Amino acid sequence: MRYYASCENQASFETFLQGVVSKASSLPGVEGVYVLRKEEERYRVVAAGGSAAGTRGLYLPRDWELREGPTDPPGPLGFSPDGTPRAGFVALGENHALALEGTSALSHERQELMKLWVDLLDREFQMRQGLETLLGVGRQLRNGRLPEEAVAQVLEALLRFGGWDLAVALREHEGTFVPWVRVGALDFVLSHEEVRSLQELLRKAVGRAEAPGIPWVVQDVQAVFPYLPALKRLGVQTVAVFFLGEGTPAGVFGALILASLKRFPHFSPETLLLLQIAKEELESWLRKTWYAEGLLRAFARVMEVLDCETHGHMERVSRLAVALGRVAGVKDLHGLYVGAYLHDLGKLFLPQELLKKDGPLLTQEWTQIKTHPEAGYEVLSPIPFLSPTALNVVLHHHEHWDGTGYPRGLRGEAIPLEARVFAVVDVWDALISQRPYKPALPPEIAAKELQAAAGRKLDPRLVECFLRLWREELEAGRV
Repeated sequence: MRYYASCENQASFETFLQGVVSKASSLPGVEGVYVLRKEEERYRVVAAGGSAAGTRGLYLPRDWELREGPTDPPGPLGFSPDGTPRAGFVALGENHALALEGTSALSHERQELMKLWVDLLDREFQMRQGLETLLGVGRQLRNGRLPEEAVAQVLEALLRFGGWDLAVALREHEGTFVPWVRVGALDFVLSHEEVRSLQELLRKAVGRAEAPGIPWVVQDVQAVFPYLPALKRLGVQTVAVFFLGEGTPAGVFGALILASLKRFPHFSPETLLLLQIAKEELESWLRKTWYAEGLLRAFARVMEVLDCETHGHMERVSRLAVALGRVAGVKDLHGLYVGAYLHDLGKLFLPQELLKKDGPLLTQEWTQIKTHPEAGYEVLSPIPFLSPTALNVVLHHHEHWDGTGYPRGLRGEAIPLEARVFAVVDVWDALISQRPYKPALPPEIAAKELQAAAGRKLDPRLVECFLRLWREELEAGRV
């Protein structure tokens, strides 16, 4: 549906362009019409008619500046496509230009009409860009990326749309704002003192008098932020700040900062509307995502207190699963992350003495242990926001590559990829962690044990990938 909407959006704008060409061609004396769009500081012909018809797609030289008003021969663009010199007329807008061949003596009313057409081109194009941006925002927030990656994609979409040079998302943490995700071409490094100054400024801005949800825009950064030398060094002129959660009962939980090297005298209503809608969608998604993260960490703590898991096990396996899943080609990394946290939920339904037993399990006890994947799956499967990826990890993380695992006895690639990925990191963490029934193994010995399990319990390709990642981390001094 979104792809169809995007195609329909593009087709309708093409119709709009041709309508402008047709209307301009009907003016007395006009022999050719160009509609040009500015793309990265140069103009491209995006629609044309009459004597200019063959120029569509043509880029003007980068240093070629169009001059508004009447032009002398050979033509309004400085050349004539068919070799016949003609006078012309050019109307310039913010992103578009409309050029006529064959006439330069336009009445005041017709000059105003051309200017109106150019303004309409700019506004129509901006609205369609905004729609594409919003569709892109929705796609990025629902494609299974990790929160940081999804937010980075959203910020990049806003940069492309608005002509900003830098975007930063900040999280609220213990009463202050902490930089979280940053995108853009600017090398934006703040000292500790500058970070504290920015945090204080944001805290004051939260209580400003304007209506909640309205962006806080600073047009002259150099005057308002004299105590942020980093912004001055970068030459930032305009900053817009949106607070996430402002005006809601829960209160502000983050901020979104957009910065530009240009000074924007005003924002069009269309631009403000787009930024507001994108901010609200991001805000809603982040609130649910961070709330879910808090619940996951609380659940992990409960499991540790009940001695169902070793301290930090869930955090470790979640991080490792994402690292291996990224290399292995798992598309829904966030689902893998959530599933890693929830994989042993079913153990809550097992007797505590069974989980704490430090000797061999009896057959009946082992049969009980094997019920925990299906128990966890039955509890979690009705929850609508849990993805199939997360549920697959919960249900299938004890399946074995050779088909001897449980609960379904799946074999090889019939086991979902995300479950095979998680099984590798789960076994690894069990090997290097102390448990009631065994001591922790040194990583070098654990690596040999993991290799021994390849082709039996574990996917041999994924074992190889994991050990390569581990060695790279070891060589880099990160483990």
